[in-house]
Amino acid sequence: MKKALNNLTIAIGIVIICASLFGYGLDKFGYVDIPNDKLPLIIIVIGIGIIIGGVCDIFIKSEKEIKKELEIEANDERNISINRIAKSFAFDIMTVLFSATITILALIGKISASIFFVFFGIYLITQIAYIYKLRTLHKTM
Repeated sequence: MKKALNNLTIAIGIVIICASLFGYGLDKFGYVDIPNDKLPLIIIVIGIGIIIGGVCDIFIKSEKEIKKELEIEANDERNISINRIAKSFAFDIMTVLFSATITILALIGKISASIFFVFFGIYLITQIAYIYKLRTLHKTM
């Protein structure tokens, strides 16, 4: 309901601006032909203010609402499960790409032996950490 009210507010602002612009028309150069009186300019400013107010209501939430949404999302088991699956998928891709990159760069001679062993050590540490965590989780679950 609140979103519909915000959309209505934005629509009213746009209608006010369009009515002001098209009520006075455009001159031969395509610019807005506003007479010397300030009425259309005031109407345009009011319309812009209404639009900005509607947009701000859509995007700015109260601090209480934000805290409540973050708390619900943090404790939602579905989101936790989705996050873990995404991390697992990213780890699988990173493992394949990292090992392929190390191998290809070593074979074409673009990295020195010391850099190769540093990268290989990093790869080995991540694999050992993965196996260690996998075994500890199998024992506890």
